[in-house]
Amino acid sequence: GSHFHCCRMDEHDEPSDLDVPHPVSWRGVVFWAVFVVIAVSFALVQLTNSNKNERYGDVHDISEAELQDLHPKDPYYAFSSTEHSSKQSESESEESSPSENLSPPISPSKTISSDDSYSSETENIGIIDDISESETKTPKISSTPTHSISQSPSRSPTSTQSLTLTKSPEPVVKSCLKIATYNIREGIQNLALRDVFIDYMQQNSFDIVALQELNHWTESSLQEIARNWNHTHSAFLYTDTGYHLGITSRLPFEVIRERTEGFWHGMIHIRMKASPETVPLDLLNQGNITATGFDDVHDDDDVDLQNISPDNDESLHLIVTHLDPHSSDHRLEESHHLDHQSREHSRLLILGDLNALSEYDDSHYTENDLLSILSSTTALHNKFLYQPDGSNSEIDYRVLHKFYSEGGLKDPEVNLRSEFQHTVPTESNEDLAHAAEMRLDYILATQAMWETCVDSYVDQNSNTNLISDHYPVVTKFCF
Repeated sequence: GSHFHCCRMDEHDEPSDLDVPHPVSWRGVVFWAVFVVIAVSFALVQLTNSNKNERYGDVHDISEAELQDLHPKDPYYAFSSTEHSSKQSESESEESSPSENLSPPISPSKTISSDDSYSSETENIGIIDDISESETKTPKISSTPTHSISQSPSRSPTSTQSLTLTKSPEPVVKSCLKIATYNIREGIQNLALRDVFIDYMQQNSFDIVALQELNHWTESSLQEIARNWNHTHSAFLYTDTGYHLGITSRLPFEVIRERTEGFWHGMIHIRMKASPETVPLDLLNQGNITATGFDDVHDDDDVDLQNISPDNDESLHLIVTHLDPHSSDHRLEESHHLDHQSREHSRLLILGDLNALSEYDDSHYTENDLLSILSSTTALHNKFLYQPDGSNSEIDYRVLHKFYSEGGLKDPEVNLRSEFQHTVPTESNEDLAHAAEMRLDYILATQAMWETCVDSYVDQNSNTNLISDHYPVVTKFCF
C-alpha cells in the first residue's frame, strides 16, 4: 500500500549521511571500559565495607572513656587507644574472609552478629597484629589482654550468632556481723530507762547481743523485749544468784550447753546455724559443718589442754558468761572451763562481764596508780588483787592471761583502739567496786575470728551513761 511509501527509499533517491555506516573509534572503547572497571571496583569496595560494618559494628565509635568506664581497675579491660588507632587503619585495608576467626576490639554497648563459626570457650581477645595471606588463619594476640568476649557455641555457617561483651564478676560483698555484750545493771528495773535501752538497741541494729544481769527477767520476757530490736531467736539461763544470762540474735542458733555448775553465775554456749552470714563462703562450701550438737566434754578439769584440737566444724560458736564478782581465785577456776572450749572450736567468741583485768591495759593502770586504789579496801583487794609470793599484792591478770595463752584467744579491741577505753564506771555508777576506770567487759576471739574483725570499741555516749554502770562492748566481724 501507499502508506508504506514514506518509509522506504525509492531507487532513484540519493542516500543521506545518516544511512552511511561510520568506523568505530578505539579511544571510545577504552574510555568506556575504564569507566566500567572503576565503577565496578568502587561498588565492590562499598559492598566490602558494608559487610565489615555489618559484621563487626562501627569500630570507629569506640572511645577510650567508654573502655575505661567498663572496668578501670580490671587488668583484663586494659586497652590502649593509641595502639587501637594505629592498628585500626591496617585492619580496615585488609579484606575479611568469612572463614577467619578474627574479632576486632568492640564497644561494650554493641552486639555483634556473624555468619562465622566460633569456639564455645570464652577468650581474652587482644589487639590483632598484621597477618599476611601466607600465615595461618589463627589470629595473633597481643601480650596485653583486653576484652573478655563470651562466644556462642559453634553453629552452621548459615546461622547467625550473637556475641556480647562479658564483664568480670562484681566484687563479692562481705557478710558482716555486729555483735555486742552488755551488762544492764540488775535488769534495768526503771521502765523509763528500759525504754532508753530499747531505743539504743534499735538504733544500733546489732546482729547478736549477749546480756548479763537480767534480774527479774524471764525467758518469755526476754523474747518479747528482744522483738523490739528485731531479734526472734534467744536463749535464757536462770542462775542461782538471780543475775540471769541471756543472748538474743537476728539469726537462728542452737543451744549447745547451759551451765551453772562451777560458776558463780553461769554460761551459755550456742552455735549459730551455718549460713553465708555466719560462715565464710569458702569454708561453707567445704561442707565441714557438724549436723548435731556437741557434748562439751573438753571443759572437764581432767582433760589436758594439749590433747584438745579444734573440732572439724566451721560453725560460729559463742559463749556468754558472767564471772565471779568477788574472788579472783574462783574466777581463775571458772576460766579453766572456758579456755577448754576455745581450744575445741576454731571459730569461737567468749563475751561478757569477766570481772577481770587485762595485762594489755597495765600501762594505763600503772599511770593512774590503780594498785593503790584497789588496795584501799578488803573487797577491792579480794576482787582484783592477789599475792603471788604470799606477801606483796599485785593486780591479778591471771584470768585474761589464761585466755590469751592457754585458750589462744585474741583481744580485738587492743589492736583496734587508739587509746585505752574503760567499761566501768559510767556516769550513773553506784557500784563501789567500780572504784576507778577499768576494763571488765570483753569480746574475745579465736585466731580465725580475730582475723576477720574490722572494728571493736567501748560504746560510751549519753544514753549508755544512763542505762547501766557498764558500757557495752561492740565488735564487728566481716568475712
